[in-house]
Amino acid sequence: MSRDPGKKSSNEKKNIRFFCFPCQGNAFYSKEPRLHSLSVCKSVAEVISFFAWVQLYEAFRQISGHHRFLIFTQSSFSKSNFIFIMGISRDSWHKRYKTGATRPVPHKKRKFELGRPAANTKIGPKRVHVVRVRGGNFKYRALRLDAGNFSWASEQTTRKTRIVDTVYNSTNNELVRTKTLVKGTIVTIDAAPFRQWYESHYALPLARKKNAKLSDEDSAVLNKKRSRKTTEKYTERQKTAEVDPLLIEQFHTGRILARLSSSPGQVGHADGYILEGKELDFYLRKIRAKKAK
Repeated sequence: MSRDPGKKSSNEKKNIRFFCFPCQGNAFYSKEPRLHSLSVCKSVAEVISFFAWVQLYEAFRQISGHHRFLIFTQSSFSKSNFIFIMGISRDSWHKRYKTGATRPVPHKKRKFELGRPAANTKIGPKRVHVVRVRGGNFKYRALRLDAGNFSWASEQTTRKTRIVDTVYNSTNNELVRTKTLVKGTIVTIDAAPFRQWYESHYALPLARKKNAKLSDEDSAVLNKKRSRKTTEKYTERQKTAEVDPLLIEQFHTGRILARLSSSPGQVGHADGYILEGKELDFYLRKIRAKKAK
């Protein structure tokens, strides 16, 4: 007996399909967001309780890997009516009074009252999410970064270099332990790009051992044949080629201390500057004191 295509089976009548639409990071704004679905018994859906919603939320969280998403029924999805949304609110009207009394709800949630999860930028291969914010502007939420632009103020130069490790944070040692990049974090960076620039700019070796064997590239830069006029130019430069002794010690190790001056969770970059002078001395004392504990 052939089945009527327009007639629904008993199993289809008993089940209601829920749809999960992720809205964490830039997933909500992508052109082709991933849509997940889950079937729930109709009798359960009709008398669905708060605990059932929590179970549904947990099921979708495991399926999609997102913590924030919209949940629709099949009929409401076609009408584009929101059934359920979970998110962080920074308003105060949902809190109780200090006396413990329940506060009346003056209005529905507002977009400007939302709170977003912290970026908690880690050291790793670059991964940045675009977040649409108030005014149609965009923020760039860096989840992982492994390099940044760092300036050497006394030499008035900037180079892109690799971020090696976090060593100090005045606000919280937990940020150092978890290697989280935030504004003001003291990090160690690779010294190679700055050494290469210094040696090509001044034609002088920087923090190299005496009688050390140079590579072919370094030898070509330092021992390059130059005209008389070019030699005079480099000789004039070398009069101001002095480097802070504390910095030279760091160049010997191949790692330099630097401070992040950008906010990776908002601009998507981990840029900063090399520590020098009194500031370098201050942070070296702080790091030594921390290690001594």
